[in-house]
Amino acid sequence: ARGGTVFLDEIGELPLDLQPKLLRALEDRTIRRLGATQRIPIDVRIVAATNRSLAVEVNAGRFRSDLFYRLAVARIEVPPLRERLDDLPLLLDTILDRLGADASTRRKLASPKNLAWLSSRAWPGNLRELRNVLERWLVFGAVERCMDDALAPSIAIDASVPWLEARQRAMKDFERRYLEALLAAHGGNVSKAARAAGIDRVYLHRLLRRHTT
Repeated sequence: ARGGTVFLDEIGELPLDLQPKLLRALEDRTIRRLGATQRIPIDVRIVAATNRSLAVEVNAGRFRSDLFYRLAVARIEVPPLRERLDDLPLLLDTILDRLGADASTRRKLASPKNLAWLSSRAWPGNLRELRNVLERWLVFGAVERCMDDALAPSIAIDASVPWLEARQRAMKDFERRYLEALLAAHGGNVSKAARAAGIDRVYLHRLLRRHTT
């Protein structure tokens, strides 16, 4: 990667005992190959990503503050998918193209009906969850069947209330059932559940408080 970029994904998961080694490499701009004795100078750009709040991890003692401030030179906050649903058409086309779907299939799966269904989901797993849903659509070839599976048990729809209120009720019901299943699958361990869902542990606590008060 000399002269290029090193991307460190899920930097928040780096164990404490390895964090000083990374910090030294960043500070000294040198590395030592496994089994070697000499240090080698490096010239790379570092890009790190995490779905955790590193400031919270620092306060909890799970992430070194010196490494955090060394990495946080230029910070870019990427909002979760549920907060940028207007991007769905572009994301659909891009992901389906990378999955090998032809143009006609991409147009079919991006129909107004399918986009409306996708917009109604809470997307706790963000883009990974969206990609999984699109892969299911391609594999099974029947969008409606995949929708039915994802929504089971079915949510009662009250057409007497405004669309926005009905959508909010459906999302609240989905969140509650998802959280129940998620915690049950991980024995009530919030940290494991958050990692499995691909969301920040603090945000998961916030969701749990929302559905228990």
